[in-house]
Formats: sequence, structure tokens, C-alpha cells
Amino acid sequence: MPARADDRQILLPNQLLLGALAAAKGNDWARARELCAQALASAPDHEDALLWQAVWADSWAAKFQALQRVLANNPKHETARVLLNWAQGRQSRGEPVRSAVEAECLTPCPKLGTRDDAGARFTYACPGNHCHAEATRRRPPRDVPTDTQQETCLSANHLACPTYCRVQAAARNAGYQPELRDYFDYFGLDEEPFSIVPIPRFYYPTRQHQEALETCRQVIRHRQGLALVYAHVGMGKSLLLRKLHEELFADTRYRVALLHHPNYASEFAFMEALLQALHETPARRRSLQDLEQALQAYLKQQVLEARKTVVLLIDEAHQMSPRCLAQLRRVLDYHVGEQQMVQVVLAGQLPLAHRLAANPALADRVVARCELRPLGLADAKEMISARLHEAGSANGLFTPAAVHAIVEATEGRPRQINLVCMKCLWEAFADRRHSIDADLVARVARGAGPAEEPAPAEDAKAESGVLSRLRLLWQRGGSN
Repeated sequence: MPARADDRQILLPNQLLLGALAAAKGNDWARARELCAQALASAPDHEDALLWQAVWADSWAAKFQALQRVLANNPKHETARVLLNWAQGRQSRGEPVRSAVEAECLTPCPKLGTRDDAGARFTYACPGNHCHAEATRRRPPRDVPTDTQQETCLSANHLACPTYCRVQAAARNAGYQPELRDYFDYFGLDEEPFSIVPIPRFYYPTRQHQEALETCRQVIRHRQGLALVYAHVGMGKSLLLRKLHEELFADTRYRVALLHHPNYASEFAFMEALLQALHETPARRRSLQDLEQALQAYLKQQVLEARKTVVLLIDEAHQMSPRCLAQLRRVLDYHVGEQQMVQVVLAGQLPLAHRLAANPALADRVVARCELRPLGLADAKEMISARLHEAGSANGLFTPAAVHAIVEATEGRPRQINLVCMKCLWEAFADRRHSIDADLVARVARGAGPAEEPAPAEDAKAESGVLSRLRLLWQRGGSN
């Protein structure tokens, strides 16, 4: 049966656009632009064609014009708004016109797929989809709810997904992985179990950490305003905050911003960073008042219209200046009736409590305070075991006496426990040992290297590359 005229009006631009995508995949940008223009000639308001026209544009003016046409027809088009914000930011920094980032923005998350086929991609939410970002031979892919797919995985927002960002960063910095493969295989590991980088998968819920996490959840869930988590350095504040961030980001009821090092020079810089973390670009940015008005408009749209809860997480909050803390108090003052518009969690070292004491107006808004303390022997033992299991090891590796020695040497500080455990594994690999005892822990804790014994001739060459890399990483780790 021949296609009706109205069917052809729908099919023709889509067919032309598919041809344009194929041309772009072959780096034939001129042909891609030509076919995209033909699709728009057939359907001038075709949103997908306009978005790809913006991606392949060879000038900022053409890029902006295409995106503004999409937003003129559909002001709530999230992808067009994100693309426009990115383009404006790059133009303001003097960067050249390019399409790599925008092309990735218009495709689904490459880590999304079915359980049996990690390469499967969909442009619609599907109950059979899974996140393969951190799946390994021992760790199955994670189920992804359809609403999370719709709002994150299948949209431009997947580029801000904490899991996706972490995996992409690891892939970019994976140059050392081949020479460490022998090290991982020796202990039956998929990855380093004791990295001091705060990776949410390695969060171990000790009682005090879980109580702090649940307290923060309650403050956010009931929109009570401000929660505080503080402790000495290395107690797990950053890991707890990233765990909370990952939970909230995956829940479509929330809009969450995470600021890592808030040592901003001014209130203006703080507000700019906050809006950027929320992926919001103000129409005007000449003054602090412009930024405040942009944030208030965003909050009204998200909280009152979209019924979302907006959350601000600030790590290393003890770095905030008195002026930025005063600006945070102004942000917490945003209300509509009895509605608290922003929920805030501050995490920092003990000086944070003193900084808040110097700002009574902000201190009075703290509804929950959580202090993290060193781990006891039982918690440390379980944390070490959980990290090894998460990294793929079926062997405990550390004897009970070794764990006891580690807790004594580190005074129960989680980051130091991880650092000592990591160095113990490196030394055990160098000594070709599969078990770590108290003597090895004592040697590592003293900072002494392994006994100097000549390596067998057949092993020396194979070991030199990986061991030199381990030594370098040890030196870097010891300086943190």
C-alpha cells in the first residue's frame, strides 16, 4: 500500500536524518549538514533535526539559532537547554566550535543495555535495561528504573551521572592498568580494593556512618533545611557524601548539586558554582542579585511546579569563607510560605563547627549534627573484608592479628586503614605472599620496604615495570 501524504511528511525527515547520522558517523560532515537541511526543509520544526543541526553547525551563530528555535517551540526541552548552556559557556571561554560532546549528549548512555547484551541501546525507557558501567565478571549489571532511564540515561543528563563520570575518568586514566593486571590477578581482584578515592560502591555502613547517612536523608526528605557532618580528616565524610549524592541523583524526585572544594573567592563565585552544578545558566550574570534571582526562579520551577526536592551537598565545607557562609544563609532563607526551597548538607573537618559558631544566623538553622569517630576493631575488620569482596577477592588475605595491628597503627581512621592495607598488598605481591600477617603490617607501618633480596633472573624483568609503578603510587599515596 502506498504511503499517504501525511505519512510521508513524518517518514521523510526521519529517513533524511538517519542518512545524516550515517554520514556523520563516517565523518562526512558536509553530507550530514546537507541531509539535515533537507529534513528541516520538509519539517521546519522537527526537534531532532534542529538538535543535530546545532551539533553539526560550523559556527556559534548557527548553533545558537538552531537551539533557540527548539526552545521557542518547546521552552521545557531539557536537552536543547543543556546544549545551549554548554555552547554559551564554551564560546565565552574562547573555545572552538566542535561537535563531540554534543553528539554524545544526543545519544543514550553507552553503559545502558540489557543484562544479556550490554550493547543494546534504546531511545525509550525499558523495564529490561541495566547499567553496565561498573559490572565485572563478579559484579552483575545494576537494574535501572524506567523513570531514571527517562530522566537520566536516555537524556543529556547521563553526562552528569556520578557513575558514568567516574567510569569515564577511570577509562581516561587507565594507562597503568595493563602493567597492574598481574598484581590484580595475583590476588584475584578486579580492581584496587583500598583506593583512598571516595567511590560509593566501597562505602561500608558502620553504625555511626549509617546513622549519619540516615539523618541526612531525613533532613532532606522532610525538607528541614540544614544538616552538618563533621570529623577529623580521613574519617569518611567525603565517601558518605558521595554515597548520598549517588542515591539522590538516581532518584528522579530530587535535583542535587555537589560542590567539592568550596574555597570560593567571593559570594558571586559561590553562586556561579552552585548554578553550574544545577546545570542552570542565568539569563543575566552581571551582579550577585542576577544570580540570586536566577536561583530563585529555578527553585520555584523545580520545587513548586515540578514537585522536586532541590539538594545542595558541600564537601570540605570548612574551606568556606565567612562571606560565602553568609551567602549560604541567604540561600537557606528562600521560602515560599512554609516551604523550605533548598536542603543543604555540609561536610567538613572540625573547624567547620567553629566557623558556624561565628555565624549564629546560620548555626541556628542546623537541624542535625553528626560527628564521625574512628573505627573500632570489629568495624575495621568488616570494612576491610567488604572492600576485598567488592573488588572481587574471595580470600580474606589479612589475618586477624594483621587487622588488629592495622587498627593500632592507624588509630582507626578509615583513610589510613585503606592506605596501610593497600601498601600491605603491594608488599605481599613483591614478596609473592598470599597472606598478610602482623609482621608485614608492622614493616609497612614503619615505612620500611621489603627485605632486599635479589630477584630470580627470569622474574626480574617481568616485575620491574609493575613494581616501579607500585612504588610510585605508594609515594603519591603516602603524601596525601
